[in-house]
Amino acid sequence: MNITTTQYRQGVKGCFLSTHRPQPDELLTLVMPTCRGKRFIPVGKVQRIEAVGSSRCLVWVSKLAFVEGMNY
Repeated sequence: MNITTTQYRQGVKGCFLSTHRPQPDELLTLVMPTCRGKRFIPVGKVQRIEAVGSSRCLVWVSKLAFVEGMNY
């Protein structure tokens, strides 16, 4: 599953909202825009999913990897 920089920053705090419902243990990839295009960085696996309403869910990440340049 691809995640945005906003979802990554929320994931650092614990969990993030998603409209796509991932499978448990699915790999998460950060899609980070750069001046030369996009960088795809593997950042962890889905630990837990909880439905919020009919079209969104909360996603918890196990062992979220540190990404240089995202510590703001």
